[in-house]
Amino acid sequence: MISTSLVFAAILAHGPVTPAVTVQRMVAANAQAVRITLIDSALKARAVELVRLELPGGTGVSKLVVSDARGVQTLPLASAAAIAPEWWIVDDAALTPTARAPAATLASILLVDGQRLIGAIAPAIDAPVDDQVIRWSHPRLGALPIAIDRVARIVFDDSVVAPEPAPSGDSVLLGNGDRVTGFVDAIGPDILLSPSTPSGSPKAAAVRIPIDQAAMVQLSNPAQRAAGPTVWLADGSVLATPRLEIDTASLKVTLAPLGSAAGASVELGDLRGIALDAGRLTALASLPLAGFGPTGGRRIAEPPRLRPVGQGPATSPLGADDIELPGPMFAEWNLPAAGDMRIAGWVSLDPDARSWGDCEVVVSAVDAGSGGAVRELARQRVNAAQPVVPINALLAGARTGSRVRIAVEPGEGGPIQDRVTLRRMLLLSAP
Repeated sequence: MISTSLVFAAILAHGPVTPAVTVQRMVAANAQAVRITLIDSALKARAVELVRLELPGGTGVSKLVVSDARGVQTLPLASAAAIAPEWWIVDDAALTPTARAPAATLASILLVDGQRLIGAIAPAIDAPVDDQVIRWSHPRLGALPIAIDRVARIVFDDSVVAPEPAPSGDSVLLGNGDRVTGFVDAIGPDILLSPSTPSGSPKAAAVRIPIDQAAMVQLSNPAQRAAGPTVWLADGSVLATPRLEIDTASLKVTLAPLGSAAGASVELGDLRGIALDAGRLTALASLPLAGFGPTGGRRIAEPPRLRPVGQGPATSPLGADDIELPGPMFAEWNLPAAGDMRIAGWVSLDPDARSWGDCEVVVSAVDAGSGGAVRELARQRVNAAQPVVPINALLAGARTGSRVRIAVEPGEGGPIQDRVTLRRMLLLSAP
């Protein structure tokens, strides 16, 4: 049996379950089942074992094979909504925080669609240099060409703090905390940057900044919405891939990072999560916070706090950080799209707040274009008697600019120890 710490996540669509594989055939093929959580199109979760997953891309036939109490089944991709880690389902025993290992010391590059690759700038080679392409070296996947207009930022040293907020244009943050602004022309062994000059002044000559003097490079390329299959790796990388195959018999995962034609292979143990349609599945923690404030007669409220989940330097599978609401308050997030969507996850009362903590958690939609009307979608009470409760609500007819609001309202004991955490909160948009 493969370690149950392996995790997977996938977006699928509706359809019937069609048993097509027998237990005898699975054993004969020497397949090894991996325990996961299967989430249906209503974001309801159940435990199964993953036997095989294939997404060939193009016009190929996809395949999902799982095993549960009903036996081994081949499921069409239209039969479920998501696959998540075995530990995804939250109960009272799962509330103890898991210690996280120190983050990797390698650099990271963040793309405009949310992809993130650990590694370093590849060494110079005897080949023509393209100023508009960055050669990035990943420890597992090797050298990957990345167009400079797809890059949001590169972090070489996240311990350096800039003395002022990042500007809206291109900039290079140096190791001593200074920042140089302008237009980044090329990134390789050196960073070529044309400095900003006041309007009407002569254009300044481009400067070369050695990579080892830079802490971060930030580019002004516009953000893009994620789409298609996306995988999370144990080193913290998040990669979009049009093709994906998980073979639990060979313990290999085959994928095509950055759309590469040749593809690449990683060990099954390197995998931490998969989202088959990142354009439909969104973690609440990844959305921009639109605002927050106090409830229950309080005068102030602290901002929500994000808590990564899982072990090691890998980011939370599917980006689903836990969100702590440290008292009676509300928080609002801008919705990722218009139309129908579902929001689901769990709400827990902190273990050290159960002596007096007793509150209600309310999920609402704040409509755009209707004077900010608030529609209550779900309400759950948490206290010592029921410290963990599920949230699952349909948010119908969201317009562009609408928001989702989650509020903590004091219960019978008043606003004492009403500290709750939103766990594994996901939004699933309609196809």
